[in-house]
Amino acid sequence: MGKAVMEQIDADIESAYAAGFGVVTGVATLKYVGVTDAVATMAENKWMAEADNPPYLVISPQAAAVLVQDTQFLLAERYYAGLTPQSLEGEVGRFAGCKVLQTSLLANTGKSYIVFPPNFKWGPVAILAWKRKMRVREQRYEDKELSIFATTARVMPVVIQSLGICRIGISTTP
Repeated sequence: MGKAVMEQIDADIESAYAAGFGVVTGVATLKYVGVTDAVATMAENKWMAEADNPPYLVISPQAAAVLVQDTQFLLAERYYAGLTPQSLEGEVGRFAGCKVLQTSLLANTGKSYIVFPPNFKWGPVAILAWKRKMRVREQRYEDKELSIFATTARVMPVVIQSLGICRIGISTTP
């Protein structure tokens, strides 16, 4: 029930990134050099990654399948081994100094994003502005033995610092 609302929020976040990115780079295929070049381009704009708080590389499942085969890729299971997991939903590993998150929303789009985390030293690059928390209502029809649930949320993703978001255009989608 709430899953559809969360999927809509995820789609709205991707739309906010697509409309509000401040840095753009292009690569033929998403590889180590392309990601490090994008991070370097962001560093030129004073957005330098912190070692203990890396930016997120948000990619499609197809791009994740290619990156996993790279020798520079570190699976999430390896760097969280023996520790209390602090991974994010969709996190698959680390690559080129970034936490790699995969989402089906970017499938077959030819784009990826590098996004600085919300607890970055200069503040969040994007926020979710909630007007009202998620609500669930139930309407019961006893004569038909039927319950209808309605879930609503009033939320809007907002980009605050566009230079903290880099769009990587991939000319040949893996």
